[in-house]
Amino acid sequence: MEGFHALIFLIILLYVISTARCAAPGIEQAASDRAALLSFKSLVEDDPFGALSSWNNGSLHYCRWRGVSCGRRHPNRVTALDLKSLRLTGFVSPSVANLTFLQRIDLSDNMLDGRIPEELGSLRRLRYLNLSANSLRGTIPSSLGNCSNLQLLNLTDNKLNGEIPPTLSRLSGLRELMLRQNMLQGTIPSNLTHCKELQVVDLSNNFLTEEIQPELGYLQKLTWLGLSYNNLTGAIPATLGNLAQLQYLDLQYNSFTGSIPHSLGNLSSLLFLSLGDNSLSGPMPPSFGSLLSLKILAIQFTSLTGTIPPTLTNLSSLNMLLLRENNLHGEIPHFAELPLLFYLDCTSNNLSGGIPISLGRLSSLEYLILGMNNLTGEIPSSLYNLSSLKTLDLPYNQLEGTLPSDIGNALPNLHFFYLL
Repeated sequence: MEGFHALIFLIILLYVISTARCAAPGIEQAASDRAALLSFKSLVEDDPFGALSSWNNGSLHYCRWRGVSCGRRHPNRVTALDLKSLRLTGFVSPSVANLTFLQRIDLSDNMLDGRIPEELGSLRRLRYLNLSANSLRGTIPSSLGNCSNLQLLNLTDNKLNGEIPPTLSRLSGLRELMLRQNMLQGTIPSNLTHCKELQVVDLSNNFLTEEIQPELGYLQKLTWLGLSYNNLTGAIPATLGNLAQLQYLDLQYNSFTGSIPHSLGNLSSLLFLSLGDNSLSGPMPPSFGSLLSLKILAIQFTSLTGTIPPTLTNLSSLNMLLLRENNLHGEIPHFAELPLLFYLDCTSNNLSGGIPISLGRLSSLEYLILGMNNLTGEIPSSLYNLSSLKTLDLPYNQLEGTLPSDIGNALPNLHFFYLL
């Protein structure tokens, strides 16, 4: 009987030992997560809303601290850090990389300074990294290319410099790359096209140079391409016309040359197209009349020649047409079939002929700006039907006639008019 009791005791002892060994790593990892969070807090210099006041050594479990989320399968491991819009100042602690189960980091819209820690590249589970709207400096860590599960990288509106790391091309699952409003230099990495899942690329408001690689047109899932306010040169690649799902294309304020590719007329999903403030030449492609979803078309301050394509009258969804300061000639098309058009600006061109009577049927029109052309004839009385009109700007033409004395009654919303 004593031998039997001894055997039972031995079995229990072995079970306790094995259980302790299994539990020890979990306890150690939990302690590591807590220590990493406290390290993060230690580098926060100012917390005006007291958001981190619960982050202390008291009895509250760290998974219940504000902005901290833990997993279901691993209830003591931190999976998300959400501390956006809290006006936090200080630095991003490298110890965040010790939160090895992290899937989401959102520190956007704070006032964090310093560099982005290279150590973040060790977070292999990370899917979402948003550090936008801070004051982060230095370069984008090349190690971020090791975050193999990353789907969103948003570093918009910081003070980052240097080049866009070519290592980001390793992020095969990346869907959104937003680096807008920094001081990035160099070229757009050609191997970025390896990220076949990309839907949003916004690199606007930087100092990027040289040409757009034609391969960018092979990112078939792209819906948003923002490259405005850079120093990009060369021709606009015709391959961009292959981006069948593209809804937003902004290339304004660069140094592009040559003609506008006719292939852009293939972008049937496009809602916004801005090509202004470049050195483009040649005519506007008639194929633009196929952009039936387009709401905004802006090609101002370039050197376009030829006439305004009559095919633009097909764009029944168009809200804004901005063609200011080009070398367009010929007559203004009859835009009567554009019921949603509220802004029409064709000032500073070489347009001739009369103002179409049909413009008076544009019931949504609020801004009609046609100054500094060669328009002739009388101001059509049909314009006085535009009850929503706020601005009527027709100076420096060869127009005749005057506004009626009761213009205030006919156009009750008119705030500005200039006819001489």
